[in-house]
Amino acid sequence: MAVAYLTAGDSPELGQVRGERRLVRLTALTMLLFTVWAALFELDIAAHAPGKVVPAGQMKRIQHLEGGIVREIHVKEGEVVKVGQPLVELESTASEADLQEIETRIGTLKVNAIRLQAQLDGAKGLVFPAELIATYPNQIASARAMFRAQRDRLISAVSEQELKIKQREAELAEIGTRLSHSVGRHKILSEQVAINQKLLSQGLMNEYEHLELRKEEQSLRGGIAESRAALGRLKAALEQENVALQSLRLGEDEQLRKELGETSRELAEFSERVRKFADSRARTTIRAPIDGAVMTLYVVTEGGVVAPGGTVLSMVPGGDRLVVEVRLPVGEVGFVRPGQRARLQLVSTAGRGFSPLDGKVTQISPDSIAEQDQQPFYLVRIAPAADAFADDVARYSLRPGVEVEASIVTGSRSVLRYVLDPFLGSLKNGLSER
Repeated sequence: MAVAYLTAGDSPELGQVRGERRLVRLTALTMLLFTVWAALFELDIAAHAPGKVVPAGQMKRIQHLEGGIVREIHVKEGEVVKVGQPLVELESTASEADLQEIETRIGTLKVNAIRLQAQLDGAKGLVFPAELIATYPNQIASARAMFRAQRDRLISAVSEQELKIKQREAELAEIGTRLSHSVGRHKILSEQVAINQKLLSQGLMNEYEHLELRKEEQSLRGGIAESRAALGRLKAALEQENVALQSLRLGEDEQLRKELGETSRELAEFSERVRKFADSRARTTIRAPIDGAVMTLYVVTEGGVVAPGGTVLSMVPGGDRLVVEVRLPVGEVGFVRPGQRARLQLVSTAGRGFSPLDGKVTQISPDSIAEQDQQPFYLVRIAPAADAFADDVARYSLRPGVEVEASIVTGSRSVLRYVLDPFLGSLKNGLSER
């Protein structure tokens, strides 16, 4: 039978000691490696802030000058529209009957203007455009009748005045002939009286006959004076008749010019009213001023009221670059500056599977912003590196209004410092107490 001998190196107690030493060495090595890794590996320090996607340019607010009642809404929020596309239609403030009445009045004024101008020009007839003839036949018939009536009245008045002038001219000619005859006769009679005077002084002539001859001469001289006076009166009367004829024609022209001026003024006034009505009617249809997307509708029900100058909707310009606006807490703004990296993560549940999107800080508001019932914040703009979150199977495009969570990288620190900072801070504060 063999006998086994145990040595001191093979005792169970010695094996246990060796195992514990190996464990201590492994633990110490592990802690040493962790400490080295923690001292060398760095983590990003980030300022976190909520935000949403907005257009880089200004959002366009579409307003309406007169306001009115909403008749029809052609678009919905988020819809992409083209320039000139109808967005919202309002009820017209004036009726079609009012417009028709104004247009009829304009047609009548145009017809009257043509008639008055033709009368001023002394035209023999009226010529109207085919458009007026087809549209306003009754007004044209009345204008033709009035043209003939006023032309006949003027011709009659002028003819009557010209007849008076001819009568005065005839009377003037008759008195002129009579005066000429009387002057000739008076000349002969004056010579006869002179001869008789000589014969009377020689006693060869009867004094009674001489006196009769002188009496006849005196009577003839008075007749000549009366004829000359009548001739002057007739010349003055003839001048008055000529002036009356001229006044008749000038007065008619003046009246026609006055009526034409009033007609032109009314025509301009009614034309302006039609233009304003057409502009107002055109503005009842609110159209897209630019290519883009409807952001917010401020009228959502047909029959709603838009106040004068009120905002109807807002639009995002199409093709405009998108940025992310985040609300950075006031306490973090001292660490943030333009050019810093940022990571953008979708807030929605559907987008949490996408990897963060890189970005860069481009702008920080110069002052904090305080809104009602909210903490003050700084508005920070971040330019995303891409226009969508994407992975191998899906793509989530950035659109105005999409909410994101931004992490702005403000620096870095080691894992070891991250672990020790709370303790060192507490120790520092504790050592500073009395």
